[in-house]
Amino acid sequence: MTMAAEGGPRLAGLVLAAGGARRFGAPKQLALVGGRSLVEAAVHLALDCCAAGVVVVSGAHAPAVEAAIGHLPVAVARNEAWREGLASSLRRGVQAMPAHAEACLVLLCDQAALTAADLMRLVEAWQAFPQRMAAAGYAGTAGVPAIFPRAVWPALARLRGDHGARRLLAGAAALTVVAMPNAAVDVDTPADHAGLCRSSGHLALPVAQPAVYLRAARQEAGMEGAEGMMRVRVEYFAVLRECAGCSHEEVETQAATLRALFAELEARHGFPRLPSLKVALNAEFRDWESPLADGDTVVFIPPVAGG
Repeated sequence: MTMAAEGGPRLAGLVLAAGGARRFGAPKQLALVGGRSLVEAAVHLALDCCAAGVVVVSGAHAPAVEAAIGHLPVAVARNEAWREGLASSLRRGVQAMPAHAEACLVLLCDQAALTAADLMRLVEAWQAFPQRMAAAGYAGTAGVPAIFPRAVWPALARLRGDHGARRLLAGAAALTVVAMPNAAVDVDTPADHAGLCRSSGHLALPVAQPAVYLRAARQEAGMEGAEGMMRVRVEYFAVLRECAGCSHEEVETQAATLRALFAELEARHGFPRLPSLKVALNAEFRDWESPLADGDTVVFIPPVAGG
């Protein structure tokens, strides 16, 4: 039985991803852990246990965040008032909840240590007393991730400021609390991100800024259209595969040459310097100044250890 089945058709997901990430200095929603952005990881967790649908609230960096999850089966609710604080995103999310949902699971995309097992325990505890709110217990308090029955949604909509739902949870007459140490881990600064990557055995990769995200942001600002964009398939081996967190990916780019494409990907994935790196274009070795065309397949081939 899947987690979504465990949660039942009445549980919806609400992923809050609207913050300005001032302390991070970049859109932390797009920070990579194990080859997946924080917002994508949170959405996948929500999809696994929320059969009634998932709503993602965007705000700051909305075009890039929305582009990052455009391939996932979620609804997006843009919060134009994101500067008012976390409560404004809760209000916007509640407004966008599916009509058939009887409860919503609220997740923050920066609680990057959460696991499917954590949410499974929370859902199971809520099912025992579905009329109550259920929340994660960590750092001496109760907070998100948390499940809110529809009856308390009006109270969520009345919240103000940057305190989120913690005040509502603290004042509950009856509350189900599930111990969840992983919920105490959040990503507020680049140092937090690097520490999380180290503890989970991943490289600390930079914020994901592939061309498709950048294009969305430029179009939103009215700076340019999609002229010159092309889609290419890129395949990785050895250390490059480890850095990218995948064996291949589809990339939208305006790079004119193989060298320019690699520079773009190097900035995105944090590739090491490899003086003997070779490149193949459509199954043939090419020099680095070879031009790119839409639909090309590019393979980057690192030197073989010991050879």
